[in-house]
Amino acid sequence: MPVLNTADALYVGSDAVEAVYLGLDQVYASGPLIRLTGRTVAETAATGTTVGTLSVINATGTPTFTLTDSAGGKFAITGTTLKTNAALDYETATFHTITVHVTGMTPTVGDRTFIVLVTDVVEPVIVLTGTSIAESASIGAVVGTLSVANAYTGTPVFTLPGSAGGKFAVSGNNLTVAGALDFETAPSHSITVAVSGITPSAANGSFTITVTDVLELDPVIQLTGTTVNEDAAVNTTVGTLSVTGTYTGSPTYALVDSAGGKFNISGALLRVNAALDYETAATHSVTVSVSGLTPAAANKAFTVVVLDVTESASAAWNPSDKDSGITLSGGNLVVTTGTDPSFVGSAARATASASTGKYYCEVTLNVITAGYDPYCGIGCANATKSLTDVAQGGGADPQFIMNFDGSVYDYTTGAPLGTLAACPVGSTVGMAVDLDNRRVWFRVITGGTAGNWNNSGTANPATNTGGLTINALMNGVTFFPYVNHARSSATTSHVTTANFGATTYAASAPSGFSNWGGGGAVGTTKNIVTDYGAVGDAQWAQATLSITTNVLTSATAIWPSATLGSEYIGKWIVVGKAGSHPTIPEAGGGTMLRTTITGWTNSSTITLGANCTLPLSSEPDVIVSWATTNNGESIAEHHGSVDGAFTRFRNDFQGQTVTLTIPAGNYLISSGNFEAVFGGIRNITVNAAGATLCGGAFSLGSWGQQGGGTHHGYTASVSAGATSVTLLTPSEVSRFFVGQYAMMTGFGLQIGGYPTNHQLFEYLKIAAIDSDTGSPTYGKITFVTPLVNAYLSTWPLFYGPPGDLTSGGPATLYAMDPRFDHTTVINNLTIAHHAQSGVSGLNVTMNSCVFESIFGPHATMLQNIVFNNCLGVECSMEVDKIVTSATFNGCDWNALRFQSTCITNCILDNTDIRLSVTGTPWKLTIRNGSTVGTISGIGVISPGCDYGYANELIVSDSQIRYFGAVTTHESGYLIPGKNGSGNGVNVDWGMSSGVITIPLGAVLSGGEIYTALWPVTNGRVFLRDSATGEKIGSFRITNVVQSGSDALVTTTMSGTWPSRSGHKLSFVMHPAPICTFTSVTGCPEVVDLSNSGAAGLPLYSYSKRTYDGSVAAGEYWQVWGRVKKIVVIVTQVADGTTFPGAVTLALNVSVSGMIKMSDYSNTTWAPTIDLKRLGTRTFDATAGTYPVSSWSNTATAHADALPGMTEALWAPGNFRPSMTDTSAAAAGLRPIFSIEVITDQGF
Repeated sequence: MPVLNTADALYVGSDAVEAVYLGLDQVYASGPLIRLTGRTVAETAATGTTVGTLSVINATGTPTFTLTDSAGGKFAITGTTLKTNAALDYETATFHTITVHVTGMTPTVGDRTFIVLVTDVVEPVIVLTGTSIAESASIGAVVGTLSVANAYTGTPVFTLPGSAGGKFAVSGNNLTVAGALDFETAPSHSITVAVSGITPSAANGSFTITVTDVLELDPVIQLTGTTVNEDAAVNTTVGTLSVTGTYTGSPTYALVDSAGGKFNISGALLRVNAALDYETAATHSVTVSVSGLTPAAANKAFTVVVLDVTESASAAWNPSDKDSGITLSGGNLVVTTGTDPSFVGSAARATASASTGKYYCEVTLNVITAGYDPYCGIGCANATKSLTDVAQGGGADPQFIMNFDGSVYDYTTGAPLGTLAACPVGSTVGMAVDLDNRRVWFRVITGGTAGNWNNSGTANPATNTGGLTINALMNGVTFFPYVNHARSSATTSHVTTANFGATTYAASAPSGFSNWGGGGAVGTTKNIVTDYGAVGDAQWAQATLSITTNVLTSATAIWPSATLGSEYIGKWIVVGKAGSHPTIPEAGGGTMLRTTITGWTNSSTITLGANCTLPLSSEPDVIVSWATTNNGESIAEHHGSVDGAFTRFRNDFQGQTVTLTIPAGNYLISSGNFEAVFGGIRNITVNAAGATLCGGAFSLGSWGQQGGGTHHGYTASVSAGATSVTLLTPSEVSRFFVGQYAMMTGFGLQIGGYPTNHQLFEYLKIAAIDSDTGSPTYGKITFVTPLVNAYLSTWPLFYGPPGDLTSGGPATLYAMDPRFDHTTVINNLTIAHHAQSGVSGLNVTMNSCVFESIFGPHATMLQNIVFNNCLGVECSMEVDKIVTSATFNGCDWNALRFQSTCITNCILDNTDIRLSVTGTPWKLTIRNGSTVGTISGIGVISPGCDYGYANELIVSDSQIRYFGAVTTHESGYLIPGKNGSGNGVNVDWGMSSGVITIPLGAVLSGGEIYTALWPVTNGRVFLRDSATGEKIGSFRITNVVQSGSDALVTTTMSGTWPSRSGHKLSFVMHPAPICTFTSVTGCPEVVDLSNSGAAGLPLYSYSKRTYDGSVAAGEYWQVWGRVKKIVVIVTQVADGTTFPGAVTLALNVSVSGMIKMSDYSNTTWAPTIDLKRLGTRTFDATAGTYPVSSWSNTATAHADALPGMTEALWAPGNFRPSMTDTSAAAAGLRPIFSIEVITDQGF
């Protein structure tokens, strides 16, 4: 069965080759075809080196391959292997064309021409890392390390033909000091390095060694190393002490202040002297003295930073989720109940929770003063059950407990489940909870001897036998372990100690059970086939599909069979996109079809076990997969409730660390909507060389923002740098948990969809929660790290109702799913997934992965996602939203689309984007040999986004084929009025004294929410005449507040809307207020932007181009803003006889289209330069003082028309010089001149 994928794509090495590639697209869809896998070879390859393997698809027989064109004998075929047959040289030819003929196949297969790319092999070069040395350096001090870059054979031996008069020497691979150095005498020296013993040889290398000055200063104590982990053992080294400056003697160090004995000194080492705890004190101050020096050095204080360490078992009792009658100690594991007469029932919940998986913990009964009390024991309860109900067993919320007297209660039913062995003082109760099978086991451990589980000799949680069935363990409910210290009187007191795995358990945890809060065994490795029985026999194809009821038809033959298709009957089939969704045009929209194959008609038609609810009609590029086994989640309507291998693996390692091996093969994964294959695993590494996950609707990574309308809280205004927020409704602290992540947001940009979409956001780990209703700081949530942004409660709520999933706007804190704390590294995995495959989680890294689909991964709700050397040549990937950082290193991708600017930072490093980058995040960096627009004539980068406004675009050492829209070179999102009405902003919204009033009523129309897309504090906005397309002015948003049922947008404008003779006005969001291009090649626009004068300026505020008599047909370029400066330099004059005339500068849509900034009316201002005269003409209105009556110029005689400017004029866009085309003239006859234009956009 031929699998249609991108392996047939011809390597794109030139425009000519690319044209061939494009022309073959239709061939791949039908007919027999010769294939060659492997089409590059190094120029140094020996004769007989394998280039690639030949094969034939869509034909039968035994192929015999020959070369009808061997590129002049440079290649030959042996069997099915293409090999080199002669020497190659990159400098002579970067590629060769060969033609392959094949016989022995039915039907006949046509010859096929291939391009074989010759890769350059760079000659070895001597490299010196380290070229500076202090003048005080001693003889033998290392200056730097010598090495040889680029490929070579042999062992390099370095010598110094030029040693700067013996001041330097070579020792092995090190350049060392050989003589005294003195900055004042010679601040630098030149040396020459030679290398022998390698092939090919390398030229000598010349280097300049800089000698740095050393100041003679008083001695000062220094400490290198000022951080230490909180779990550091006593005598762990923090840092090394030294003395800088000029002195004599030997230093002896001592501690004047040891931070209460927490640190000591041994020789020159500052060391830990006592236990440290990040949660108690994140920093300590020490003061060091030194003796034995002349002159003496002063004492010096240092701050030692204690680093937080995620303990192997992070669970403990939660100080923010306990009754006030309980005291916690011993790392919040020891619970003591006092004799407060106001307290009879007392309980505490743990910091860790789970809704699936198997978990074990222990609680030791240390003290009990008055016998056993009812309800005094350990169990599990959900998050919303009040502590009073937990302590007394009241309420209907899920809860169960084993009391220390042995009684077990399920408080969903209220009835006791039975009585087990009692726990004497000094003994320990072990609790094993299986949340997947809704069962629990208890045992009592005394003197190191473990009793029977549930008082039964046959009960065993490891084998799921003899467990107590607990109705309270409801599916999908998140449970927390808890301890109950109920008392029969106000004078009793209890003490217990919990163990969640931080120390050795009193008795070993049952097999398959994890610690609450994570901490699975480091180094755990599983194999999805041998350990979980996964089957990798899936097949998949990308084809044009049609589905009518339960009949699937493919435009190509993808189910060939010699036995009437019997081998397909009964197999599972997954169609990634079954019918276009009627209301969601998003990439990958539609429903998932997961069923079985019930009949085979022919190689293009099968029948299915279920009808498609949204029929397909010739839907192109759909990935369809089929296999004997579904390895994903259970689908009850098709094959009962048995989960597949990947789902069972995921459930087994919730909250843990594990490495998973996926052997070579194709694995069908059928799941629900964006179900995360590895979701909930705390830390996972996946090794999957040769493996493909195919199917649809599954996701990588984990889960993100919690769903529903009760997962957030509005907060009081807070400044950047703050470490806490206060909820406006303090009781909503119950929605958040210590140790879990939350997302702080502001300025909601979009209603509908998931997740929220905000201009400002950041992920924060919760360090503490004040849930004490009697506390003056009730409702305060403290974070581990400070806030990056400021958030205001006064920002408007553009849509409602409040509490809706995406109704953000004011400062809002959202609870992340507990499983968001997820780090994954995926190596060498192929994903054949038609619809968008979601990716969420704290940190996701993909190394050498391949994405075989037209949509690819759908990055959303991530702190960091990194793609290293990944391939997605068909993927038009949406980098969706709420992503702090997205990085592509060495990738080859089809296209990227940024829906909104709430991607804080995206980096393309040495990455090829074949088509386009549409929209940009808050900051986009393209660097280090990246290319946008590998496919000539198509690729383009268009800055700006649909939602919010982008801030910074940086491009360096890369190639951009096209920039902005190809016809007008303009970008920036257009706002035509509320709800996309097109009435104009000046009709839909009022303005007075520069303040725009926006009613906050219904905002949805046609799927767009224009009301909420743009009003963001500090937003940069252009005013646009909807009739002419001219940019006529600009403003910056200084404040946005809610006032009753309106949003008030304060701007830098004054008065009311500009009057444009009844024309409607619209907004254009600035696509890149900060824009820097350095060493960028490609289209004229990016070369223009690479001028040093443009660095850091707003996009479309600078242009400098040189023309060589060919401007008559030049394309327009955008220059917007108040005209500050124009410089025209004529360096070669036109032949006045053959080419009379001049060049006219049109900084506008039409020659008469300049805008008066005083009243927004049009005026004429069109300088004309006489190209028959050399020299410079400069107009300078930088100061903004008018009139500017004259130009300065260096032309000796001229016929220029250089008008002055009586008031500030605005260039509205579409700049192009106008003149007679002289490009056909001889080189010496046509003019050469440059035009530099600089504007002030008013931001």
